[in-house]
Amino acid sequence: MVHLMQHIIQSIFKRDDIRGIVPDPLSLPVVRLLGSSVVELLHSKGVMNPRGVIGYDARLASPEMARAFASGFMDGGGAMTSIGMVSSEYIYFICGKESDRYDVGAMITASHNPPEYNGCKFVHGGAVPFTGADLQFLKDFLLASSLPESPYRDDVEQRLEIRDIREDYADHMMAISPAKSLPPTEQETLRIVVAAGNGVGARAFAPIAERLAQRGVQTIWLDPEPDGRFPNGTPNPLLPSYVSRLAAKVLECKADLGIGFDGDADRAGFVAEDGLEVTGSQVLAMIMDCKQSLMADMAEAQPKLVFRNICCSQLVSDHAAGLSNIEIMDTPVGHGQIKQLMRHEALRSRVIFAGEHSGHFYYPEFYFVDSGTLSSLYLIYLAMRCKTRNTSIGKMAAPWRGCYHWSTEINYEFPKDPEGTPMERRLVNQVFQKLGNAFSGHGFRREEIRKDAELGLCRAFPAEGSYDLVHQEVPDLKVISAIPGERFWMVVRPSGNEPVLRVNIETMGTDKAAFCRELTAFIDQQIAFLSGYRARRK
Repeated sequence: MVHLMQHIIQSIFKRDDIRGIVPDPLSLPVVRLLGSSVVELLHSKGVMNPRGVIGYDARLASPEMARAFASGFMDGGGAMTSIGMVSSEYIYFICGKESDRYDVGAMITASHNPPEYNGCKFVHGGAVPFTGADLQFLKDFLLASSLPESPYRDDVEQRLEIRDIREDYADHMMAISPAKSLPPTEQETLRIVVAAGNGVGARAFAPIAERLAQRGVQTIWLDPEPDGRFPNGTPNPLLPSYVSRLAAKVLECKADLGIGFDGDADRAGFVAEDGLEVTGSQVLAMIMDCKQSLMADMAEAQPKLVFRNICCSQLVSDHAAGLSNIEIMDTPVGHGQIKQLMRHEALRSRVIFAGEHSGHFYYPEFYFVDSGTLSSLYLIYLAMRCKTRNTSIGKMAAPWRGCYHWSTEINYEFPKDPEGTPMERRLVNQVFQKLGNAFSGHGFRREEIRKDAELGLCRAFPAEGSYDLVHQEVPDLKVISAIPGERFWMVVRPSGNEPVLRVNIETMGTDKAAFCRELTAFIDQQIAFLSGYRARRK
């Protein structure tokens, strides 16, 4: 029993949040203990009578896990408020808005993962993300503690405060979005399809849809009913099957825009009126353009900052070059490091937006955290603006689609060694090291992630010399071709939580789609060769 508990704890603490397979019957007592550990963490920071707020997604086990977590939190001397089945953004919102009331927020969710997964996302008061040190504290506490005999106390509901914040959330999101400027009308001026994938997206977005309806925006729902079995497929906007389902509905309804939320609805993917996907990088460029046109102080001497992670399209930089007073900063992949950079005193007054190729977009006006809802409101505003100018989101994206050709993110699995994961990881690193050095010099330039001495945080820098994996604080590597007629970049990075190598490739040029396929096939061959033909594409 103790060994199984330790296995669970070790397996779930591998991310910026806590997410993993949590098998029954041990999961609920572990989650109760996790609630107690968060109280101890807050005590260690000088918060003696902590108040927390908890929400949960549509997964079948989520209500019970929320009850267990709340029981453990209150066992430790904390007070807990439940806001029920919500999106992760509701937790970010209430902790950001009422930072004087709530010291911590917990969201029971496994986001876009399959239905058998579950986990927990955390923020401090003010929607400040947990750090790696915070998660290590929780892990150490759990491993040193005895497992509770029961999942929760019988009186947990009597001790919980219950709040409904849906209307407050909707009012706030409308107030900080450009959609607030859309004029009231009883006529339909825009038609959107919103896919929830049977997650919490429709429930979370419904009060906003009501407000949009007063501005002429008609919402058509796809798979809106929360169902933790995900009968129509896993709600993940990066999955082609999910995008295809949304695209078919957009074309069927002759909609102007399709929005697809992930399981906990803090991330959204988009489909244009022509049924084609709007990629994360294209969305980043569109919102950057929109923000630039809406901000009155863009003429200030100091440029405004837009962050993109190193896997984002060259489109973002190329598009920013045509906008006034915008500077692009490349960041590591992952929300934890991006949010720290956005909040840094040296940058926070300049940064207006941040985005990742995966569809996570971060807003200073929303407590420096990610929001699929706010991204959707920007795209709705932009679709409306396009329509008044006799154009569309699809027409805006068309020239980009013809010029920037992405391989999609490719994951390479490596076989397990009889000795276990360490050998697995060594094989990944061996391939990674050789691939990095193969693209040193010879018409290529490199970017790597390392700590900025002035900021004390990691970001992308130009690199020189041979690639040395051992001394890299963050191993992610970007190779950019300087060879005439072969304009491309490639990012190679080992996964932080599984023995997988991730590769992204993009070629630029109206006649370079075939080159992207050829280059991808070449890299595929090289990884197979360097691994002794043991690597396999997932």
